[in-house]
Formats: sequence, structure tokens, C-alpha cells
Amino acid sequence: MIWASSLSEQLNPQQGYASLFGAFCGLFATIAGGIFLHNIKENQVEIRELLAILVAYGIIEIILAFTFVLSLCQTKMALTKGFNKGFQIICGLSTVFLYLMIVVLAAIVGVVGFYKSVYLYGRVDYVNEDSMYFISKFGYRSTVAVFTVHIFAIVLKCCYCR
Repeated sequence: MIWASSLSEQLNPQQGYASLFGAFCGLFATIAGGIFLHNIKENQVEIRELLAILVAYGIIEIILAFTFVLSLCQTKMALTKGFNKGFQIICGLSTVFLYLMIVVLAAIVGVVGFYKSVYLYGRVDYVNEDSMYFISKFGYRSTVAVFTVHIFAIVLKCCYCR
């Protein structure tokens, strides 16, 4: 992988792998949430909210991975091209600030999604399609899995990528 080899030269490769994993989770969350959201009826307000949070989380994770790659490119350009110091500082600070804002937003949306999925645990109905809490088993389990992995990923990124 060209991307992974350039990461190992510039930054901690564990950060790159964590970012790539986050992008794959975000892609899965966006696609799965969009598919399940398409089949939701009008009276299923809380299920619609849960799936909308899933889609929003997926999009934020994809943007987060893109911002990480943008930060990597900015660092690599600064090291190889040797821009003047003022421009490097401004680009570096703006990229880091943008990345941190997106990380905080992703953490908040992920925790809210995890709370919402746990909150709906006892109410979800897999049988009655007319119920306001009806969702397929795969749909609900996908949301729980994505948000649970998100919680573990936050802990791993904090401990693993120092």
C-alpha cells in the first residue's frame, strides 16, 4: 500500500491504520444507514433519528479520514518543498484545528448514537412492521455494532496513537 508506506515515513503508521479503519466504518455506516433509512415509515420517528445519526456519523468519519490525509499531505509538502515558515505554520495550525474540531464532532455524534441505540434496546420490535419501533435485526445490530466499535476506537486512538 503506497498510502501506508508514506505514512510510515512521515507519521506513526498506527494513526494511519486507525484513520483508514475509521473511514471504512464511516463508509459502512453511511451505506447501511442510507439503505435502512429508505425503508422507514413516517410513524417511526425514533428509528429514523437513530439511522440519521448513523448516516451523519458515517459522513463525519469519512471527512475525518480525508482531513487526516490532508494533514499528512500538508506535512509531507512542508518537509519536501520547504515552504516559508509563516505559510507552514498557518497551514499546519489550520489543518490541526480543523482535524480536532472534526474529531470532537465525531466523538459527540458517536456517543449520542451509542446512547440512542442502547436507549432503544428494549423497545425495538423485529416482528410487527406497523410498530413505531420496527427495524430489521440486521439494521439494529449494525447500528449497535458501529457505535460500539466507535467507543472502543476512541479509547484505542487515545491510548494507541500518542
